[in-house]
This record gives sequence, C-alpha cells and structure tokens, in this order.
Amino acid sequence: MRCHARATRWLATALCGLTLSAHSLAAQEPVLPGHIPFVEYTLPNGLRVILSPDHSAPIAAVELWFRVGSRDEPPGRMGMAHLFEHLLFESLPNVPKKGFRSLLTEVGGTTGPAMTDKDFTSYFAAVPAEWLNRLLWLQADRMRGFVITQQLLEKETAVVKEEMRRSAGFPYVTSSQAAIDLLPYNARTCYSYSHNVSGTMEAVSSVTLEDVRTFFTRHYAPKNAMLAVTGDFDPAAVRAMIQEYFGTIPAREVPPRPACNDPFSHLPVRRVIQAPNAPTPAYSASYGTVGPNAPDGYALELLALALSRGEGSRLKRRLIGEEQAASQVYTELRRYQEAPAVFFVQAIALQGVGANRLEMLLDQEIERVQEHGLTTAELKQAKKRLRTEMTFSRQSVEYKTGTLLRYAHFKGLESVNSDIDKYMNVTTGDVQRVARKYLVRSNRAAVVTEPGKANP
Repeated sequence: MRCHARATRWLATALCGLTLSAHSLAAQEPVLPGHIPFVEYTLPNGLRVILSPDHSAPIAAVELWFRVGSRDEPPGRMGMAHLFEHLLFESLPNVPKKGFRSLLTEVGGTTGPAMTDKDFTSYFAAVPAEWLNRLLWLQADRMRGFVITQQLLEKETAVVKEEMRRSAGFPYVTSSQAAIDLLPYNARTCYSYSHNVSGTMEAVSSVTLEDVRTFFTRHYAPKNAMLAVTGDFDPAAVRAMIQEYFGTIPAREVPPRPACNDPFSHLPVRRVIQAPNAPTPAYSASYGTVGPNAPDGYALELLALALSRGEGSRLKRRLIGEEQAASQVYTELRRYQEAPAVFFVQAIALQGVGANRLEMLLDQEIERVQEHGLTTAELKQAKKRLRTEMTFSRQSVEYKTGTLLRYAHFKGLESVNSDIDKYMNVTTGDVQRVARKYLVRSNRAAVVTEPGKANP
C-alpha cells in the first residue's frame, strides 16, 4: 500500500508502518513455564489496557474485548450480539468496506478468531511486529464509530442465518444447546443466560437499524472494553500509540448488566428431543454449580478432567471400553462466565444402545465418585493434564491475549500467574465433597436425544 502525504499523522503512521524498538527492554529473569509478565493501566476514558511483551518471535497480537454478549440482548432480539460481531468487520467509519481484513493480510497479518459469548465479544488479530501500529489503529476504529446501512444489515443477517442453518445440521447441537443454556437456567429469574448465543432465526431477522445503532451506543464504549497487546514490542512506544488511537475516543457511561438470580431454583427438569439427523440416541445433562471465583470450582474442574479426558479416564473406560455403550463421552465445567456455571455431561450411544442405558451408566460412575472419591492417581493425572494445558495455552500470542482477558474479566488479573496453585492444592476429599454437593439429580437439567422426527 502506498502512503499519502496528506493523510493525518495518526492515520499515516497506522497505515504506513512504524518501526518499533522491540528489543529495548532489559533481559528479564527466567520465569516458570506458563508465567505471563504483564502491566496494566486505564486510560482517562475508561479503557483498561494490558501489555505483555514477549520477544521470542517477531509477531504481535491485539485482542479487543467488550463486556457485551448474548446476556445483554433485549427480549425478542436473541442473537443480536453475534450479528453485531459480524457488522463490526464491515461498518467501520475510517476503513473501506471489507478493508479491515485486507489491510492486515497485505502485510502478513491474520484476523480472527472473533467470538461472541454470554458475557463478552472479542476481536483478535496478529501481525508482524513492525505493523502493530496499523493493527492498533484498526482496532481503535471499532470503538471510534459505527456506520450501518439497511443493505449491510440485511447482508450480514443472511450470513448469520446461514451459519445457524449449518450449525443446526449437526446431529446433537440442538440437544447440547438445550442442556447447556435453555434448560438449566431459570428463564424467569435468569433470562439473560437462559437462551443460547446464536439466538433464533425469527429474532435475528427482526433486528432493525435502530436496534444495532442503540446497541453500539450502549455497549461499545471505552469504559466497557479491555485491550490486550502481546508479543514483540516496546511498551513505551505502544503506550504512546494506544493513547493516540484510543485515548481520543470520548468516554460514555454504560448501562448495568441484566441480573441472573437463583438460576437453578427450578431444577430438576427433563426433556426429550427428537433429532432427525442424529444416527443414535444421546444423553446430556447439566448440573448447577458455582461462579468463576468460587473455591469449589477448582475441584469441579479437575473432576471434569478426570472423568473424561484421556483414554484411561473412568467414563471412557467404562462406557466406551468395558460396556461398549457409547462412541463418545464428554464432561466439562463451563466456568468462564459471570453467572454460576454448569457441569456438563454428554454421552453418544453406539447402535442398539438407548439413552436410558447411557444415563444409568453415567449415574453409576458419578455415584462411585460420591461414595469413594477419585483415586490419588486419577487426581494426580488430572492435575498434570491441567498444568500442561495451562502452560501450552500461554505459549502463543493468541492464547496469551485470551488468557489475560479472561482472568481480567472473570477471576482477577492478579491471579493469572498464581491460579495454578489453587488447582494443585485440591485434594481427593475436595473432589468427593463437590461431587456430593452439586452432581445430584435434584440439581440437574437432563436432555434425551432420540433419532426421529424434529420437534414441532
């Protein structure tokens, strides 16, 4: 791209490149694997900034995180947050249509993954280090303004609806969504979590220009955002660019987030879903648990790892190996959200096996944990697996930005390098106690998936 002399200084430097003295910092002392050095500060307009230099490779990444997700959608507009994620690639005030991606790819950068979840929407991109200023300017343009036309809204609505159609074509998506979102959260007291992120066809189709303009004004403000920069850069130079590109964006107040009260007070519930494209039955269940900072979450997360991760895990050994009842089995604590999380369990049957048998076998194994706990070897293996996953997830600039932002939002940034100790201190008694407390039938949303006609 050729630079133009008449461009303003902040635009010119962003688009034409700026060489950073990326290695000007003094060499740091060696740290333990997985340790992430960082500094944080807040701009006067409310934007929270996290910087984490890493000179191991000449690349840099920026992730812009907004505290807005599907929980913030007004009733009748489910799926609007995800639709808005698409719009902010196409409707920036100072970037030509489709220009965001092209301005990065022409210098060797990559965009994505962008992500919409219950509590946040994030935009990630990475570039060769010398083009970090361009990336920062482009990310700032997402917050600077919003340009939308009816034609663009209709185009992106069609894209989102096509994504929904493709997703619905997978055999167990509908039942998984029901078990994770629609059933475990009380729609009366916790509406903000009781619908899935993708929403419905009807709701997405009903979104208007006024809806999206209001959504931007309400939620896409500096005070409602965080910015993480990782990779090969000079912090002083980057702080100056952030001040220039983001610091001039006016501050705006943001509304309080919708409440989620007594989310599991309606449990237990049960539903049978007919899935025409499911080749075999399945059984899914979610148990109501705790919020992201609750001490019991550490034991629950290790229990989920011990139950189904690895070929020797007890659920895979029992349901897949010994009983030959399931083709897949999976457990997860869906912890990174502001509301209390669910402990999710799912098994997919082999031909000739019914969902009731899967439920019985899963219940038997959960009851064994409640009666006898995990073995010392099982818990040790789960801790080893978690430490490995945490360490691996911190080796790239992409995962570092996401890790820093997740901790800043949900658990407190100060714990990003010490949280592992809380997992390592979990005992077999802790795991047995949380299994007895939370993984009980009276605290469960259960979904049986049967091959057959679609539900009306």
